[in-house]
Amino acid sequence: MLEPPVKMLVADDAHEIRFLFWRTMRQALPPIALIEASTGLECLQHLEQGQIDLAFIDVDMPQLSGLEAIWSARSRGVKTFVTLMSYAGSEYFIEAARTLRAYEFLAKPIEPDAIKAIVANYRRLSAPVRALVVDDCATVRAVIRKVFGGSIFRLQVEDAADGAAALTRCQAGGIDIVFLDCDMPGLAAVETCERILAPDRRIKVVMMSGRWDQQQEREALGRGAAAFLRKPFYPADVDALLHDLHGLRPPSLMSEGPGLVRQFDVAIAGRTISLRHKPTGHVYEYLWFRDAPHLRLGQVRENFGAQVPPRQIRADARHAAILELKQARLLDAVAA
Repeated sequence: MLEPPVKMLVADDAHEIRFLFWRTMRQALPPIALIEASTGLECLQHLEQGQIDLAFIDVDMPQLSGLEAIWSARSRGVKTFVTLMSYAGSEYFIEAARTLRAYEFLAKPIEPDAIKAIVANYRRLSAPVRALVVDDCATVRAVIRKVFGGSIFRLQVEDAADGAAALTRCQAGGIDIVFLDCDMPGLAAVETCERILAPDRRIKVVMMSGRWDQQQEREALGRGAAAFLRKPFYPADVDALLHDLHGLRPPSLMSEGPGLVRQFDVAIAGRTISLRHKPTGHVYEYLWFRDAPHLRLGQVRENFGAQVPPRQIRADARHAAILELKQARLLDAVAA
């Protein structure tokens, strides 16, 4: 049975841009049903109908800007896979694209290969990924399920409480990727990893740990694991990992912007390190320990008093905390 055509919206008031998309995608397989809009209002109407799979939307259009159209659609619950376009690739537009949960931002002039790459990524991201989460703590499994729910990939999640249960589930078939905690009772995690992979190397095993242990990570990768995730992790971390495991070119919006590390105020008091991002006011809190490595990613806590921040600021906050603590040399002065 043939797949239904993907419905792709191209919203741009320039005819030559819309023609570029038509010429690029006219022989695509599976086929693309191309829908055009020349104004922001037409764009919004198509999005609100809920039948658009992916959209390329120009920032500056008559009647309604592309940003306003996407914002209005998002506020109504529309989750269309969106790429923003503009001749002016300013930091403002790029940050707006992140805030509006766009997948990518393309600066004009646009190359056909860039269009094809985004469409190819969409096809892979929209295909179900059957994931098994293995952790002996039910609460942790629930938290990971919630994190996976924020991923742009279609993760269909099951869970298991130990290595033996994970082996039984994998032997039944149908699992694409296993997220396996390194520290569980019973069957050792590295042995579980090897036994999962022995009959089916197509399964990818990602090891997880709340400890900062490079030796542990090297051993896991040496025993066949495809990757290693340090807890806690966020949807953006999962998205970056899955792009890599599937060989997909990550969108530029997934990368961290330059210079953000220098935009944090850092305060150390007692066992708490607080960071405030100057432009946004978002506050992050970390727990400090006297023993190395002092700042443990497994102990990260986030202050949700402010609006939820863009994901690249959250990532930079972790980096900034480590960087600033190394440079400040204040650890010996901090009370235990």
